[in-house]
Amino acid sequence: NSAFFDGGFIAWGGNNTYVNKLGVREQRPERMQIYFDSEACFNLAFDNRFERLKSHIYSLNGKITRCDIALDFHNGEVTLDHVQWAYEQGKFTKTMKPKATRICDLDKQENGDTLYIGNRKNGKLLRAYEKGKQLGSFDSQWVRLEVELLSTDRELNPEMLTNHAAAFAQSYPYLTELCNAFTVSTGD
Repeated sequence: NSAFFDGGFIAWGGNNTYVNKLGVREQRPERMQIYFDSEACFNLAFDNRFERLKSHIYSLNGKITRCDIALDFHNGEVTLDHVQWAYEQGKFTKTMKPKATRICDLDKQENGDTLYIGNRKNGKLLRAYEKGKQLGSFDSQWVRLEVELLSTDRELNPEMLTNHAAAFAQSYPYLTELCNAFTVSTGD
């Protein structure tokens, strides 16, 4: 079941089965997905709705199982080459480098390049991609850095709804550097 609204959709029911860490198939009751596009997120931040949503999750003893947070660079301030350089310099971890894969659009005609750092199975993945090219603007410099956080081995605190910049910045040391360099307020 689903319902669309201006700026996103909400879905509930459907296939709520999953395979747990022991390999046993289980069912998750009362699961739902709420999706807000960027314009809706912008509007929600200014009328206290994220705070109300966070309070509602706490009141129901609810749990966030996935959260995607993005930061856009529209004018070439950050490129995929720069992100790859930061990865090669070890700026994504204090210990062992996470897995990384770059998918190149060799003819530079279609979707642009994408760089994945981390591993979805481990619950944290950075997607850096040429968003403008994905949308068909082949000369665009728009790059999106998008962190996908899953509750596989970590708790996704509902606080990230009202302080999403901090959740983004704390995902990888390099993202902390970027947020500081571009003065993205993380509330810290």
